[in-house]
Amino acid sequence: MLNLAFAEVERDDRAMYKVTDDVIRDEISSIAKSSLVESTDPSDLRHMCTYGEIDARDFSAVIMPFLDLRPADVFYDLGCGTGKIVLHVALETPCAVSKGMELMLNRVVEGHRALARAERLCPSIVPHKTIRIVHGDLCCPPDEVNMADATVVFINNVVFPPALM
Repeated sequence: MLNLAFAEVERDDRAMYKVTDDVIRDEISSIAKSSLVESTDPSDLRHMCTYGEIDARDFSAVIMPFLDLRPADVFYDLGCGTGKIVLHVALETPCAVSKGMELMLNRVVEGHRALARAERLCPSIVPHKTIRIVHGDLCCPPDEVNMADATVVFINNVVFPPALM
C-alpha cells in the first residue's frame, strides 16, 4: 500500500533531491525560519537538506516494534521528507495521530500527493487517523506541529548539526 501511495515519487525522485542554494532559498521562502536556519551558510544548509530515506520494511521490522505505538500516542517525524514514515506509522500501527515536519516544500507537496492517494486506497484507515505533513522549520514550528502533544519523536538525519539535536 505504501508503495502505491508513493508511486510517483518512486518512479523518479531525482529532481526532489537536486538541492542547490537557489532551490533551498525558494523552498523555504514561505515559512517562518529560526535563527539557526537564517544564520546557516547556504552550503551547510544544502548539506543538511541532502539525505536519504529509511527503508520502510526495515522501519517496520526494527524500529516500529521498539516504539510500541498505542492509540493514544502522537508520533512526530522531524525532517520527514515526503512523509513516508508518517504515513507508514498511520497505516501500520494503532497510533491515531501521525505528524511530520519538513523544511523543503517540494518534499511536503509530494507527501500531500501520497496522502491523498492513501486516502483513496485505504478509505477504512486513513480518514479515521490524524495525519499531517507540514512545511516548517524544526526550531520554529508552525502551530499545527508545535510538538507539545508529542509522545514519540523520530529523527533520521545524520547530517543535522548538534544545535538541532
